[in-house]
Amino acid sequence: MKNKKILVLSAHPDDMEFGCGATLYEFSRKGYSIVIYVATAGEYGASADVRKKEQEKSAKILKADLLWGSSRILRFFLVDTLLMRLKML
Repeated sequence: MKNKKILVLSAHPDDMEFGCGATLYEFSRKGYSIVIYVATAGEYGASADVRKKEQEKSAKILKADLLWGSSRILRFFLVDTLLMRLKML
């Protein structure tokens, strides 16, 4: 499988896992490259530190690259810097 990539955009940690975690796991097993972008740390739902650690563990299981947004409030800005980082993956 050559250059098969999946980009996952998630508002909060664990959203992606509940929505499509099993599917992404199967794609990872088939050799797809996975990039996960999480816009916030989910600090309004539970402990941000716990949620970030769980997200990092999930990304490791999926063999995915993990990118974090920097906004505390859910704002989704695809700025040039983010787009360039995604193009390099």
